[in-house]
Amino acid sequence: MNGGGRAGRGRMGIGRMNDVAPPEADAPNVGAPDVGAPNVGAPMCAGPIRDMRKPNLVLPAKAADCHAHVFGPRDKYPYAATRLYTPPPVYLEDYLAMLRTAGFARGVLVQTGLYGNDNSFIVDAIKANPGRLRGIALIDEHITDKELQHLAESGIRGFRVNRTATTGLEFGVARRLAERVKELGWHVQFLLDVEDHPDLDTMLGSFATEVVIDHMGRPDPRRGVGACRAGEQSERPAR
Repeated sequence: MNGGGRAGRGRMGIGRMNDVAPPEADAPNVGAPDVGAPNVGAPMCAGPIRDMRKPNLVLPAKAADCHAHVFGPRDKYPYAATRLYTPPPVYLEDYLAMLRTAGFARGVLVQTGLYGNDNSFIVDAIKANPGRLRGIALIDEHITDKELQHLAESGIRGFRVNRTATTGLEFGVARRLAERVKELGWHVQFLLDVEDHPDLDTMLGSFATEVVIDHMGRPDPRRGVGACRAGEQSERPAR
């Protein structure tokens, strides 16, 4: 997800952070986390680089890191049994320290399958840093309008669709949810392999909300600039 201004409705654009601080409220638990033993099929992922140095480049005022995966202590925020990886113990304080060192004034926390559809951690993180953080949630079609409103009031500005994992929402479900969240000012954020979708403009251009493609669409540089053709499938692993 890249930083910048908003694009027009129904186009692949850029999400923004609302400067209005969310009220202090607890988030509804809409997921089913696993409080038991670690998922043996979920490998440990690489941690961030901890040797942070202040860059020579001075960022502009209100600069935002627009995509970060941050996690909380497992005893307070248990992991989902369906997760695809297990993170090392790196927490919100580490991320905020990185923002300060790099010169970012704001950040966007993007929910991953680590917590399933339980968005409690990012909501709590925003609550503790209301002028600095916003979030992108994971939801499903069973979420109520009341829960959506609560997430919006808690600093959530969109929902994510992971099309690289079998647990991700189908495009049809995402389209119906987009109709429901458009009045909240949300966008729909996709994690997908662009080479698998040569009709991406047509497929996403009719969404009721703005659309963001994160991780730059996960292009495979080995396939070259002409890789996005019908019938060609990516062999990149899911995240």
